[in-house]
Amino acid sequence: MEISILNASVEEDKTTDSYVRRKHKMYFDKLKICVPCDAGFKPFKILDKDAFKHHIEDGREYWVYDRRKNEKINLHIWFGETSEHKHVIIIEITSAILQSQKMELLHADNIQDVLRSLETYYHILQIIDMKYFIDNAYVYKCDVTKDLFLTKDTARMLRKFTLNNRRNTRRTKVDLREEVNFILENKVKSSSENKLRVVFYDKYLELQQEKRYGRLPIGFDIEKFAHSFRIEANLKNPNQIMKYLKIRDNKLSSVLSNKAQPILTIYNELIQFPRPQNIQDVAFNSLKEHEQYLLAKHYNFNLKKIEEELRRYRKPWRTIYLQPYIDICNGRGVFKNKMETSIKKVKDMLTIKYEECRKYTNLVA
Repeated sequence: MEISILNASVEEDKTTDSYVRRKHKMYFDKLKICVPCDAGFKPFKILDKDAFKHHIEDGREYWVYDRRKNEKINLHIWFGETSEHKHVIIIEITSAILQSQKMELLHADNIQDVLRSLETYYHILQIIDMKYFIDNAYVYKCDVTKDLFLTKDTARMLRKFTLNNRRNTRRTKVDLREEVNFILENKVKSSSENKLRVVFYDKYLELQQEKRYGRLPIGFDIEKFAHSFRIEANLKNPNQIMKYLKIRDNKLSSVLSNKAQPILTIYNELIQFPRPQNIQDVAFNSLKEHEQYLLAKHYNFNLKKIEEELRRYRKPWRTIYLQPYIDICNGRGVFKNKMETSIKKVKDMLTIKYEECRKYTNLVA
């Protein structure tokens, strides 16, 4: 029988199989935490010395955790001496460390249990002074994460919307992956300091692949997460963390307790949300719709000229033939409604709903 890694208070909604939270918080799939320690004090103790490789560089010693000891949890640990501190420990963890509870992700209410599990469950290291550790921890990298339940059609709509509405097609790249997956990022020639990256992927498909390769815990029920998709904002350095989480420092406590909208903010920088009256930005659903728009645009949205052209080919003439063009020229009807609906759905997907208790936002059409 598998030991539970966490003691986090989570209630299960039996009707939807989604998780219900008692508190509202930001979720992370990855956190890279650095804790500098004062001379003569080390708030942690290594339990499995054989799991670390010893190195000496520029006269300073450091140890690196051999992740091959436990590949499933994707854990990175570095500790040693730097030019500024006698002891520094860097721990990079992902939600994989939660094993059967991996879909819980990392958040303010379970971070201490996750760190304690390095001792109680994995027997790697012991954090002696948890308060000191948390109070002095800084985040150097994090993946802000939102999980959604979507239909494949809705997921395709987000991908198509992202591809078609880039602010600058030369400087913004949409890397199309398998199925509906994609990566949105800006092209920067300099360092990665200004590199922005949002990843969207089919989490259920990823879980199926992990199951085939034997990377999931025994008894993990992936069917609970059918139609589960994940969107992540990859914040790769302290400057990005402070900017997009709207905090004054990159301390762990600040990162975990904030209520910013980093995914939506990055999208607003890289994507142009079209105005409903700007009909040329509509993602047409058929060739016929696109042809109707192009004809209206050719005649500068002049209904009289459009009608004259239509009467040349549509005999006997019926007034109903003109209705789609009236809607286009007046900026209303099916074209405007489709755009407004698409924009609302996209913004709902990108927005972290702090006012809601559910971790999963159900957007199944």
